[in-house]
Amino acid sequence: MMHEATINSIIRDIKLAQGVFGEASVFWPPSLSWLKISNYLLPVFFNKPTTDLLIIPPPHYGLVNVPLQEFYMDQGLLVKTINGWNNLPHYHTGIHNKFGNEGWSWYCIHPQAWDKKDSILTFLKLIDLMLQDPLNWAP
Repeated sequence: MMHEATINSIIRDIKLAQGVFGEASVFWPPSLSWLKISNYLLPVFFNKPTTDLLIIPPPHYGLVNVPLQEFYMDQGLLVKTINGWNNLPHYHTGIHNKFGNEGWSWYCIHPQAWDKKDSILTFLKLIDLMLQDPLNWAP
C-alpha cells in the first residue's frame, strides 16, 4: 500500500501535468503506479514530431527527497545530425526495459538534487534539456 505522502505527491503531479498538457493528454491508472503524457513535443531534429512519455514514480516518492528519474518514450526515436540519423544514448529497448514489449524505450535521468518544491514539472524540464542535446547529455 502506498503512503499518503506518495499518493498526495503523485496526485499533485497529475494536476500539474494536466495544467500544462490538458486533461485529455494525461493518463494514469487507479493504482497511481504510472503517469502517461501523450503527444509530448520533440525538437525538430528528431525523426518524429512527438512521443508519448510514461513516467514511473519511485517507491517512497514524496516521502523523502526521492526524485523522479525513470521514464519511457516511444521506440524508434532517432536524432538527425550532420552524419545522418543516430540512436539516442542511454535509450534502452532490450534487457533493462520492462516495457519493451509494449512499444516503450526506457530512459533514465539522474537528477543531482531534489527537494519538496520539485515536481513532475522539474522532471519534465530535465527531459527537455536532455532532448535539446541528447547525444551529449550526461545523466
